[in-house]
Amino acid sequence: MGPRSLVLGTLACALLAAQACSLNFAKFKPAPAKQGGDAGKARDAGAAHDGSGSLARDASRPNDDGGVQPGADSATPNLAQLCTPLATRCAQTRVEACAAQGDAWKLQTECAAKSCNPVSVACNACSAPVAADGVLSCASARASATGDAIASTDTKPARDTDHGSCGGLGSPERVIEWIAPETDYWVLDTRGSNYDTVLYARDCSCSGAELGCNDNADSSTSASDLVAHFERGQRVALFVDGNAGDKGTAVLNAHPVTCPTIDLDPAALPTTFMDKGKDGTESFRFTPKSTAFYSIRVHAKSGSKVCMKQGARCGGATIACNTGTGSYGAQVIRELMAGQPITVEVTLMGDTSFELDIKPVAGAVCTTDDLFNNLGTTLTFNSTQNYLTGSCAPAGSSLYSMPAFNELRYAVHSTLRAPSEYVIDVTSDFPAAVYLLHNDCGGEELQCAVSTYDATMQKYSTGAGITGAPTDQDYVLVIENINQNAGVPQNGFEIQVRLL
Repeated sequence: MGPRSLVLGTLACALLAAQACSLNFAKFKPAPAKQGGDAGKARDAGAAHDGSGSLARDASRPNDDGGVQPGADSATPNLAQLCTPLATRCAQTRVEACAAQGDAWKLQTECAAKSCNPVSVACNACSAPVAADGVLSCASARASATGDAIASTDTKPARDTDHGSCGGLGSPERVIEWIAPETDYWVLDTRGSNYDTVLYARDCSCSGAELGCNDNADSSTSASDLVAHFERGQRVALFVDGNAGDKGTAVLNAHPVTCPTIDLDPAALPTTFMDKGKDGTESFRFTPKSTAFYSIRVHAKSGSKVCMKQGARCGGATIACNTGTGSYGAQVIRELMAGQPITVEVTLMGDTSFELDIKPVAGAVCTTDDLFNNLGTTLTFNSTQNYLTGSCAPAGSSLYSMPAFNELRYAVHSTLRAPSEYVIDVTSDFPAAVYLLHNDCGGEELQCAVSTYDATMQKYSTGAGITGAPTDQDYVLVIENINQNAGVPQNGFEIQVRLL
């Protein structure tokens, strides 16, 4: 092929980029390039299409004994033909780059003899083995549609060749290649399936990095449900597996996350937000760029409540909450991991606007002493650390020129099994809040209690409890001095543990 043909081919690729390389396939469905000889026949035999143009299952694929039926809107052209030079694509190995809306795409075609196989497509800097029709080699079909039932498949005839980090061992699985139509957080789930599914996603290839894994969406369903962020055009291998040998007919659904709709950038905060829905609640998403302790503070004139919840969509499990009715407002502080999104939920108490701020807590580390090494002796605060907050304790932090409430943290490793229980008693010379976190300083709050004054003992007392579990558990016990009266002595406190 001469230079003129190559230039024409590159220009043609660029003209197609806005549609083809951005995967807007519904608007652009190029006809297959004409090709003579055995190579063309081999290529055409590799991908079958039904009358609607939807990509049909290739019966020759591995682990493809029953097939996947993609949704009616999942039709896509052959990726291996999108940006090919005008000459015969099996003549030599070539790399063509298409730029569309800032997204770099590479198409690499590797041909062997007259079979036109294997074909490798590099997407977003990762390379994935694909079959002659451009679909991932482990996948039964491709789906690029969104909505309910974008694909369905029967896993009973399939084989058990893989599993995810959350399950799938011992059950047959099928793989559906899904191409994200837009850059966003997406919910991929198996609601409508007739068995206990396990769903996991891998980036770009059959053996790519796991992007998410879920067994049961919640305790009320056996359907799987995972939420992850995908770039437009990102190729994803979705493994529809089963739990502990289960198999059956699986249904795959794909929907963009609709709550929250605002992603927070600490560099643009603090700022004032309005109660747009006029329902007293607003939700936001925050994804930390680095692992650190973060303070999330909300202030409204009539008071507010701020909650930190797991995951990138509304409705996740609660990590921490705090309510504030004074001039300082409400505040939650937890250690958050880089790249792990949380949802921030704000509840107002009559106002229509509020100020929200996020700041890292400089120098904060999750240092803990072993609880069982500190029993039966008088303990005192040796610093003014205030790295965490409890739902039952008032907010306050030196981050905002407010007196910090001193705290101490103790690690608890429990080997208890039900029905055994630890009762933790804390007596102090000052008002205290005691709260129990699961696992570490980023864990969800399990309990929070404020001490009461015992006139007979002339001490404040409160505590927490730990019940037995099927496996060993780790906790962080936080004891916080919430004294706001300078006339109250703040000498020390004592911890006792009883085993019931």
